[in-house]
Amino acid sequence: MKKIFVLKIWEKIYPFNSMLKKIIPPLCCLLLISCAHKPVQKISLEPSASATGTVLNESILAKGGKLALMPFRAGPQAEANDELDRLSMAVLRGIKDSLDEQNTALHVITDESQGQPQMVLQGYVQEYSKTAPFSRIIRRSHRDHIVLEGEIWLEASGQRLLNFSLQRAFDSKKDKPMDVAYTMGKSIGDFIAKESQ
Repeated sequence: MKKIFVLKIWEKIYPFNSMLKKIIPPLCCLLLISCAHKPVQKISLEPSASATGTVLNESILAKGGKLALMPFRAGPQAEANDELDRLSMAVLRGIKDSLDEQNTALHVITDESQGQPQMVLQGYVQEYSKTAPFSRIIRRSHRDHIVLEGEIWLEASGQRLLNFSLQRAFDSKKDKPMDVAYTMGKSIGDFIAKESQ
């Protein structure tokens, strides 16, 4: 009687034991790989990285005037959402602060009461990519990537005066994306100020 009872219990438990035998080896391998893998070196924001671009009409740009900053739009590898809107605003704050701090003929306007702009800056977040959750756990990598592009054009005719681009890879565990976006905006503003003097 006892043998029959034990046998019935084993028959109920056996499927679970069989499942464990299939699951445990892969889990052990995953744990060993995770422990043995050396942590990826943290990649922090590089302040030396600067914006690049081309001046298409130096004489008009040098004359200066009122410059309106348009929100950065989502590019092909960036999702249009609230986070991107905050990223855009951080970039614009950086551009404005940079231009306000420097001796340039460009005057950033933020309100219609300040008059009609002669020039407009339009930018694009071409890419805002984050490390996949799996890589964050297994490879211990938190490397994110932001790519910005944009241009300045005459408000009256649409003639392009300057274009720019900038990209940054950073450790999102150490550097906040909005802080990175602000410093990128500062770098873009520095480039515009230099090329418009």
